[in-house]
Amino acid sequence: MSNPIKRGLTPLDGASILTTASIAGAALAVWRLGPSGPMPMHFNVAGQVDRWGDRAEMAAAIGVIALVAGGVAGLCAVMERQVRDPLAERFTYRLGRIVGLAAPAFAAAMLTFVAFGLLPRDGGQEAFLRLMMGGMSLLFLGLGAFLGRVKPNPIVGVRTYWALRSRLAWDKSNRLAGRLMTLVGLAGLVTAPAVPQPVGFHVLMGALIASGLAAGFESWRVWRTDPDRT
Repeated sequence: MSNPIKRGLTPLDGASILTTASIAGAALAVWRLGPSGPMPMHFNVAGQVDRWGDRAEMAAAIGVIALVAGGVAGLCAVMERQVRDPLAERFTYRLGRIVGLAAPAFAAAMLTFVAFGLLPRDGGQEAFLRLMMGGMSLLFLGLGAFLGRVKPNPIVGVRTYWALRSRLAWDKSNRLAGRLMTLVGLAGLVTAPAVPQPVGFHVLMGALIASGLAAGFESWRVWRTDPDRT
């Protein structure tokens, strides 16, 4: 029998509310207290600023991130309370909520630092790319450590056509994706402080894309031979 669904706020609910409120607070701080001069709004592949905006535009961008974080967290919280298996499906939605909060929080922090001049705003943006590479590598490392345990869901995982129509393909492709993301995250975290930029950031992104393609191919390969596929 499944455990009864707990009502009321959980610690993860509290963390979700606090994280979303913090991102919204950062947007408000940039809008009211940010420098009045131009702010970088977009970076090219070399990490250089190729479009500038004002603090209202930067605040709006951070506000959208807050909405995304709150929406993902809320959706995962609702779906977590509706599942029947507390050891499998609830873990999946909790992981989705953590990732859905951590990634937006990191993005909002980077934009806030840039807005207040705590990161370089001109030139090659080497420090900016190193921080981006390190932060993203940490996210990949954390996600990869648990990705192999997630169950089929609409939020997180290798959600290809074949993985969604074969439980075996889902399990094997997500386990492979988890291992690859762990390796990519570990390598990126170790090399971020010293690797030349923007080469290091480009290699990290290429490795992530290659990992996704490999996991997608694995889902197709397993689906083809799965007698229980749909």
